[in-house]
This record gives sequence, C-alpha cells and structure tokens, in this order.
Amino acid sequence: MLRGRKLAAFTDEQRIQLESVAQSTSMPHGLVQRARIVLACAEGVTNAKVAAQLGVSASTVGKWRRFLQNGVHGLHDELRFRRPRTYEDERVARLINRP
Repeated sequence: MLRGRKLAAFTDEQRIQLESVAQSTSMPHGLVQRARIVLACAEGVTNAKVAAQLGVSASTVGKWRRFLQNGVHGLHDELRFRRPRTYEDERVARLINRP
C-alpha cells in the first residue's frame, strides 16, 4: 500500500517533458534529479522511499513536491545572491557538446 501524498495528475505533455529531463545526460544534474523526484512522487511513493532510491534527503523530496504549483519551470533553482557566473550557460553547453 502506497502512503505518500500523491501528486495530482499532471498532463501528458508535462509527463513527457519530465521524462525527457529525467533521462537527459546534457542537462544540469540538479534539474535531472528534481525531475526524477517528481516522477517518483507521482507514483505515490513516500518521501523516505524516494529519498532512499535517489540518494537525497527526505526534506529535499518534500521541497520538490511543489512541482504542480509551478510546472516544469518550477524545477529550476531560484536565483541566489552570489558572485556572477564566469561563463554563460550557452558557452558551457557548447564546450560539453562539442565533438
């Protein structure tokens, strides 16, 4: 019997986006991890079990259950106050994906 708070059903389009992100090898690891958390939570698994499966804390799992409030865009980290990045995302992506 599953005891976790089940996320309300999301659309097929959202599921496809999440699965694509969760399987990505070129997206940031944190984003991929969050997509995996949301997909596992959608199955009704408890935070503790999702945390054990994915190697994160239960509080991290609880944080990312907020997916339905913000959609796929809600998986991105909120801006933090810190030193500006030295390299832009596009430049990093080009370096990673270059042959």
